[in-house]
Parts: sequence; structure tokens; C-alpha cells
Amino acid sequence: VFQVYTSIRNEAGAAVGKLKHSLRQLLILLSSITGIVFLDKNQKNAYCGFMIDGCMSVLSLLITELNDSNRTMEQMEYLESETVDLCSMITRLVTNFRIGTLCVLPTFSNLLTAIATVGDALLKISVLELKNAQGDMEMVDGGEWRDEALGMLLEAVCLLAEDPWLFNVRQGNAQDAATILLKSNLAPLYHSYVTSRIEMAKMEEHYLTANAADLDEVREEISGTSLEEEMTTASSLGRVNLVSSLSCLSSLFQTCLPRLQGLFATEGHDVTPEAAALLEEGRLLIICACHLLTDDTCGETPLIPENILNACGK
Repeated sequence: VFQVYTSIRNEAGAAVGKLKHSLRQLLILLSSITGIVFLDKNQKNAYCGFMIDGCMSVLSLLITELNDSNRTMEQMEYLESETVDLCSMITRLVTNFRIGTLCVLPTFSNLLTAIATVGDALLKISVLELKNAQGDMEMVDGGEWRDEALGMLLEAVCLLAEDPWLFNVRQGNAQDAATILLKSNLAPLYHSYVTSRIEMAKMEEHYLTANAADLDEVREEISGTSLEEEMTTASSLGRVNLVSSLSCLSSLFQTCLPRLQGLFATEGHDVTPEAAALLEEGRLLIICACHLLTDDTCGETPLIPENILNACGK
């Protein structure tokens, strides 16, 4: 199926487009196969390895095209559906086979690298599109599908990082090796996520203030809820390599705080677009830190997870 898909991937036409979509949907279904269909664990591992290898072969082509600044609008429209479907396939594979099976595969590191690379490419495209729109989010095309694809990747990371197998009391070389791979391959994605989301928030706030525009209440509520959910999932990504994530936030805080202090020290009550963007940067950094270091609870005080306390105590 993978060979058929790659052989027709670059062909145009409505009929071929439908066939490519159907093949991707079939691959997503094949990624979900589990249960008694496998005779033993070895057969299941072999099947998982085959699906990962096939997925990586298509992802390598996708990554090249996502990073191609000369892609046409037609190519971008095609990449939308392919990116969402492949990210869905990754999530299905992680959900189905879990890290205990995936980490023994020789391509596990490649899978993690692909997750980080695709996520980084999606974030950079979103920043560039908003920059071209001068901060006007309503003029940005494709934001929804990029957010959907990124959400699937973050969900896959969350499933990997929070798998109980990693915290088994009978830890051994397999768990240690898997943890090292997670830390080394996924840390760059958290850096990209934080910097990109903050940059986008600054541009949007600058535009809204400069044009005296406000989000309507419904859109603002939806946007706030979506950000809260995304930040919660992204916190799992950040906790994969807590030291690296804290270093990233610390560096951003050190850059932001002197400018905030300078802003508060100046006289006047008018909020310029630049000041609004700076305040939004500070707000997003605080939100990122809160989600990284604490879990929300039913009470008023966020709870510091045990793994955070253990990591800070080392």
C-alpha cells in the first residue's frame, strides 16, 4: 500500500486525488490493527516495524516539501490533507503499539525526529503566514489544519511521555534508553513551540492594538479554551526534558523582563502596539511556566507533580 501511494503521490487529477485520500485512510486503519490477529508478540512487533518504516518513507517526502519555500498554492493545498492524515497515522501507531513496543524498533529514533521536524515545520509556517498577514489572524489561510496536525503530534508525544511503562518500578536498560531518546529528540520541539506561539501572540496583539480591534466574546472564549488545552498537552512535551525546557523559558524571561521593567518605569497610560505585544509576551511566558511546572486541580492552588519535584531535587 505504501509503494502504491508513493508511486502516485505526485500525480494530479481529481480521480487520483480521491485514490490518494482513500489510500491514506486505509493506512490509518491498518495502523490501528491489534488483538488476536497477531499470533505472538514477535509478529506484532514486526508488523509495527513495517508500518513505522512505511510511514517514515512518506514523512521524509512530506518534510522536504513542507520546508520548501518555493512550493505553489496547489502543492500547499495537497499537503494540508496529507499532513493531517500522516499525523493521525502517527497518533494511531503510538496509541496502538505504545512505547514499550516502539522503543525496541531501530527506527524509533527516526520516528521521534520526524515528530519534532514536522511539528517545527508547521509552527514555522504558521509564524510566517501570520507575519505575511501583518498579525491579522483572520487573513491567515490554513491555520486550522496546521493546528489540527500539531495537536495530533502533541497527543502522540503525551502518550509516549506519560506511558506507565516508563515509570515501571522494575526499570531497566529499555526504559532508560527510551527516556534518553525522548529527551534528545523531542526537546527542540518544545523550544520551537514556545517561541513560535509567543511570536504569533505578539504579532496578533500588535495588530489588534494598532487597529483598535477586539476579538468578539465568542471567538475570544474559544481561542482561550483552545490555548489552555494545547498548553496542557504541550506541558507533557516540555517535561520530557525538563532541564532543557526550563533553560528555554529562563532565557526568554531574561530577555523579556528588562523590557517589561523599562515599560513600567515610563510615565504615561497609553498602551502602544509595541507595549501591548510586550505585555502579551510576558503573559504567555508565565502561562507556559505554569503549565510546565504545575498541574491544574479542582481547588485554587495548582499541584506540583511528583516528577517535577524529583527533577528539581536532583
